Amino acid sequence: MANFESIETKLKELNATVIRGGLTEFIVRPFGKGDLTLTGAQYCAEKTTTTANVDIDIEVVTVGKNMPPGKIIEIEFALTGSFAAASTATADLIYQWQAKSLKTGAWKGLHTAVTLADINTTNLEYTYSGRYALVDKDGRLPGDLMTVPLQVKLILQCNEANEGQAKTKNSSFVSVLYLPD
Repeated sequence: MANFESIETKLKELNATVIRGGLTEFIVRPFGKGDLTLTGAQYCAEKTTTTANVDIDIEVVTVGKNMPPGKIIEIEFALTGSFAAASTATADLIYQWQAKSLKTGAWKGLHTAVTLADINTTNLEYTYSGRYALVDKDGRLPGDLMTVPLQVKLILQCNEANEGQAKTKNSSFVSVLYLPD
C-alpha cells in the first residue's frame, strides 16, 4: 500500500479534492475538444456510420488515467451528443453512452439504448445525466465500473449505410468519487 501523504500530494497535483480519509473526488471534461463553432459551442470531429446496423465509436475517453488506482464509490455524469442524418429524413439512429473499467473490462450502458426514428439532417442534441452509487447493500462494489481508471464512450448505429452522424459536446463531464488503493 502506498504512503497516504504521497498519494494525497499526487491527487492535489492532479486537481483532485481529497475529502477525508483519502476519499477523493475528481471531475473531468475530456469530450468535444474540436474547434469552436460560430455559436461558441465546441464538439469532437463528427463521425458518420458506414455500414447499416453496425455500432461505431463516436468518441472514447479515459477518465482518471493519471490518478492513483482505486475503488469507485460514485460516478456522476452529464453527457451530450449531437445527432443527424447525412442526407435523408428516413434514417433511424440508435445511440448509447457506455463505460468500462480498464481493470475489469466489459462495456456497460450508462442508460438504455435510445432510438431516434426518421431523424433528418438538422442536428439534435440530447443529454444524459445521472449519479450512480456503486456500493450495493452488502457494501461491495458490483459490476464492471468499480475501479479507476475507466473509459467512457458514445456509440452510434444507423439502419442506413453512410447516414448516421454524431459528435460529442465539450460541456459533457464525468465526476468520480473514489478511494485510492
